[in-house]
Amino acid sequence: MSFALLTLSVGCSEEALTPSDPQEFIEFPQGDNAYDAEFVAFYEDYGTYVLYDYGETDFRWNVTTMLPYYPTAPEMSAVSDVWNFFTSRCLTVWPDDFLRSYLPTKIFLASDIYDKKTSWVWDPNTQTSTQQEVVDKHYDAIYGFNHLSIGVVNSSFATKSDADKLKAVGQFSCALVGYATSRGLMDIPQEFKDLYTQGTQTGSNSDYSGQWGYSGRGHLEYNAAIDVYYDFGLYVKYLTTMSQEAYEAWAYDPTFDAGSSWDSSIGEWGDYVYHYYIKQKTAVVLDFFQKEYGINLHEMGNRAAGVNP
Repeated sequence: MSFALLTLSVGCSEEALTPSDPQEFIEFPQGDNAYDAEFVAFYEDYGTYVLYDYGETDFRWNVTTMLPYYPTAPEMSAVSDVWNFFTSRCLTVWPDDFLRSYLPTKIFLASDIYDKKTSWVWDPNTQTSTQQEVVDKHYDAIYGFNHLSIGVVNSSFATKSDADKLKAVGQFSCALVGYATSRGLMDIPQEFKDLYTQGTQTGSNSDYSGQWGYSGRGHLEYNAAIDVYYDFGLYVKYLTTMSQEAYEAWAYDPTFDAGSSWDSSIGEWGDYVYHYYIKQKTAVVLDFFQKEYGINLHEMGNRAAGVNP
């Protein structure tokens, strides 16, 4: 299987593609395996192509820049099992109408998705350090300009623990919502945007460490380049994969949701209720999904965690 740019069009029209996508044509289906027939049925139902043969440019293209993520080709022997997992565990938790509204044009399958960072690397042979690009983080799922990507299509996925597989479920939901909000298909509540802005202006530690760490700013995970879309998606990730009891015990712990502000009138750090960003953001996200879609995210989390809602 080549990892190359797609150039042919079979069984679909040019009008079905995103107009600004650099690919004018798409080869689909990409083979004659049993899972290819499943991908055709999926496209007919949701209007989304599931692709395993594509180029890095297709994957990383983002209108005027390149996404900071890199894929490796999927292990074809794992495609069927991993796709069955994602359809049964990631997609079915969302209503069909929700998926038809927010799934992108494409879902890319990859064995691994990672990003890079520049780091000093010691060479024991020359006894010197040089700056090199090294792999930083691996991702179970990410979103791009017009796609979602699954980064666990490999033989080792079958041996992952239930907890790690549940993380993959949550990361897919995070990517789905991140895609929908970043493309303007889903509106993030203004109250969440305001809390995000307030939180990112809190403190001064560039590495998000200590009391003024990422959680004190209202973020559920450390990410130095976090934006409001990914931040919003992270709340969906954890609310839909943790029981309500476990989520509240973790997220509302005062040592985690710990934001405070300098009170110049008394010369001390003061804790004010409006600085508990995580608890406030959580309430906004829960209310938004309940009112807009009739979806109770805590119920989804309870089911995923094996707890009766």
